Amino acid sequence: AICSPTSMHYCYSSLRAARRSLRLVGFGGACTAIVGGGVCMAAGSRGEEEKPVDICRSHYPKGLNAKFMNNGAIKFFAGKGGRFDDPELREIAAEKEKICQALGNLKGLSVADVGSGTGIMLPLLNNAVGKNGKIYALEISPPFVKYLRKKKREEKLDNVHVLACDNKSTKLASKSVDLVFLCDVYHHVEYPHTFMTDIKRSLKDDGRLVIVDFYNDPKRAKNHSPEWLRDHIRASKGVFRSEIEGAGFSYIGDIVLEELQENYVMMFAK
Repeated sequence: AICSPTSMHYCYSSLRAARRSLRLVGFGGACTAIVGGGVCMAAGSRGEEEKPVDICRSHYPKGLNAKFMNNGAIKFFAGKGGRFDDPELREIAAEKEKICQALGNLKGLSVADVGSGTGIMLPLLNNAVGKNGKIYALEISPPFVKYLRKKKREEKLDNVHVLACDNKSTKLASKSVDLVFLCDVYHHVEYPHTFMTDIKRSLKDDGRLVIVDFYNDPKRAKNHSPEWLRDHIRASKGVFRSEIEGAGFSYIGDIVLEELQENYVMMFAK
């Protein structure tokens, strides 16, 4: 299913009707993906502990998320010239307003911004949910958690709650949020089946999941080099979709934003 931003900008209460009207296609069974030259089987169906995903070791010599853990991360990623915040360097930063609008009517909802990073989406989400809504800004990186708390305080983001999570759990209460949002984050999830199963647990029964991520197609390079897209993003959009469905989610459709060249947006229902 392919959806325009206009058609996706519906009131949240219509999600149940949308789910009934869409034919959801599942892959079924265990999730199998060709990653890094090997076959990655998602854990869960037999209760085994999931292994971390395969990554390009030359691109990630210290590990998938090591760069976010050191104290120099904020200087590299935040503010003007920062890889996360500068619209000249990242199309997500340039199109953040349109991405937020495409999420639909968030007034009064509880939203989890998983892997919030420098909090580029937080001011928009804070305003979108209104005084009766809540935003949970989740991060595994201690420097980013500290930075987000400072941002919340200085920018008076009263609806934002900054929480530390880990690479296997959001630490959110069960059925506590209406929407989980991962923006350029899923490719940094080390244990996809375990983590996405936990996200499903945190969602209310009619909750939804929105994934914004990169194509790993070098031909789509815009703000990054073709080699970066190939090596940084471990798998294709189709593989990511099948992993998420393997954790129990139902694919609703793509939110098509013509301004995005390197990124796509997918929506799922619990």
